[in-house]
Amino acid sequence: MATISTQTVSSLSSFSSSTPQWKYDVFLSFRGKDTRNNFTDHLYVALKQKGIFTFRDEEKLETGKSISPELMKAIENQVLPIFYDVDPSTVRKQVGTFAQAFAKHEKCFKDYIEKVQTWRTALREVANLKGWHVQARPESQIIQNIVGELCHKLSYAFSENTENLV
Repeated sequence: MATISTQTVSSLSSFSSSTPQWKYDVFLSFRGKDTRNNFTDHLYVALKQKGIFTFRDEEKLETGKSISPELMKAIENQVLPIFYDVDPSTVRKQVGTFAQAFAKHEKCFKDYIEKVQTWRTALREVANLKGWHVQARPESQIIQNIVGELCHKLSYAFSENTENLV
């Protein structure tokens, strides 16, 4: 996700351990200094404490390296958005700082306008997904809700994959 002003949209993607091409249960992606050392770090620690193997893009993805197509497909299919200090409708409608940022991107990337349109579409799609809205609510409670739901999803995915094993 692109950083837009000081407001960020974090995305949290879980994928089943049934496909052995990667060693992570969760792909945690975020942009912006405003969540890096607080909310996102607390979420990362809580996931690790529950034994959920978490890919955090700032640590594991080297600059200039691309994500494998298989991992990208898994991420695209299982996004659980976290809207930190931004209303999902603001993201969906792309108003306020989002409108300003896109106007700037359209000027900077005028030769690649289709790329900017792809970003717009992706943000609209993410804003339409069920996720968590972190605004004026206790972060620790939201983090526990996120971790609990992921534990449930991952244990369900694991039990589906082992039901025929003897």
